[in-house]
Amino acid sequence: MFGILQPSKEQVGQRIRQVKDEMGISLSEFGNRLGLKKPTLNAYVQGYNLAPLSVIEKISKISGRPVGWFYFGDMEEYVSSYLSLKGEQKLLEDHPEVVAKLKEIFLTDEFKNIGWENEVGYPKEEFIDDCYYEIKYEIMQEEIENYVKSSIEQMSTVKNISKDKEIEAITVVTQSTLNYMEVAGDNRYDSLDSIKRIVNKELEKFDFHSDVHFEDRYLIGKLINMLSNQQQTVDLINLLSISLTNKEFSGSFDSSELISTMQSLRPALIKLYSKVSPDELIDWFEK
Repeated sequence: MFGILQPSKEQVGQRIRQVKDEMGISLSEFGNRLGLKKPTLNAYVQGYNLAPLSVIEKISKISGRPVGWFYFGDMEEYVSSYLSLKGEQKLLEDHPEVVAKLKEIFLTDEFKNIGWENEVGYPKEEFIDDCYYEIKYEIMQEEIENYVKSSIEQMSTVKNISKDKEIEAITVVTQSTLNYMEVAGDNRYDSLDSIKRIVNKELEKFDFHSDVHFEDRYLIGKLINMLSNQQQTVDLINLLSISLTNKEFSGSFDSSELISTMQSLRPALIKLYSKVSPDELIDWFEK
């Protein structure tokens, strides 16, 4: 019935007692309402035995509290306990908003689906895993980006680089670091020293004096690469021109302003590239 996270018999008993006390009735009377003998109910209240789902469902109807609350507390407590059990305590301490965000996704987002509920009405563990991965990815990306930016600013050899080149470097080094961590299976939020070592190695390899080739399986990376090359930019404009006007683009000297304007989109595309996850790219282009 339960997954990795198991309910505490003692805490379940305390919550049952809390309901009884709020109702202001004796244990015997409470047992009568539930159709339970006093020793049986007492074993649940004392935490000697775990109350079965059938009993909890009866108490839930009487009290108006959700079934999941009796086993795990509030939904936030349930999500937090599960993620802490998976070793994510440090991230939750630094980003307490994550738990509330996961609850909101479960209750109100497009993913809301009765199929994501477990037997006690709370989100299944695999649902938490899937949604948390996306949130954690964004947090890790932001943390790495900030460290890369800070590291670049301290590099005396690249003090005069343009803002566009800085954005390019931050994007590429951050993505390389995330990819390395994913392949190595070490994407722990609390492994900051390990992350810094990876970033420093990636910065050492990064060429600040030439354009970088971006992953071009999807349109955004292909556009970034094309706009770094004069002839490919002309070819791109020509394709657009033929498609939209049925006329070829000459790429003559007088058209240099249009070419440079098109190429000025590259920094904005790189920024966008840094914000879009691989899963989002798949959603964009594989409908």
